[in-house]
Amino acid sequence: MSSLQLGILLVAVLVWLLPIIDIARSSKVDKDEKLIWIFACLALSWFCWILFYALAPLKKRFN
Repeated sequence: MSSLQLGILLVAVLVWLLPIIDIARSSKVDKDEKLIWIFACLALSWFCWILFYALAPLKKRFN
């Protein structure tokens, strides 16, 4: 594998992980809901990330 191919692969993996990392670091939702969003993101990838910013949090927090 050439260094160019390895660089492209590394960038592709980082781009694929970006939504998961962003959801994991978000303070918009609690821990349980984050886990659901991350599992959905693993299944649906970028589409789920768009839904996360459009819909999260799914339930209101009571403090």
